Amino acid sequence: MEHKETPNRIKISQQAFILLFFIVVILISGCSKPDRYDRYQHFSENSWDRFKKVKFGIPVKKEMHYYDLVFYAYLNPGFEHKSLDINVIINSPSGEERIMEYMLPVRTDNADFFSKCKADSCIATIYLKRSLYQAKTGILTVEIENLIPRLKTEGINGIGISLIPVSE
Repeated sequence: MEHKETPNRIKISQQAFILLFFIVVILISGCSKPDRYDRYQHFSENSWDRFKKVKFGIPVKKEMHYYDLVFYAYLNPGFEHKSLDINVIINSPSGEERIMEYMLPVRTDNADFFSKCKADSCIATIYLKRSLYQAKTGILTVEIENLIPRLKTEGINGIGISLIPVSE
């Protein structure tokens, strides 16, 4: 009699395990973070030409939603300026255009980096827009221009943009 109950117990425990597994998978996938989009432009000579505008296209997949728009720059010790001055033009899928100048603080008065550094590079970030409302889906374009008054700004490995959905 015990031999007949043992296979049934094993079968029931396997079914319970499978059911529990699917419940956990559904909960994890339902609670995951919204999609974040990153775009990055590497500069081959670790310098950014003064008149080279960088244009990013980022898909907006949710209409009537808020996003944080973040600019970041990977810098090396050759970057000698206190800030990275940029001009930003944002064009939303609904046709709205925003133009703004930003000063990304990079170094202190003692020439130390403000930003997070690893080995021979640092990353500096700034919010271009918090809770940027996007009414329509489509492509959000962000054009960035270097405003430092030199033909080449040395010490910039690359720049990027992150579009991060704001949790509701």
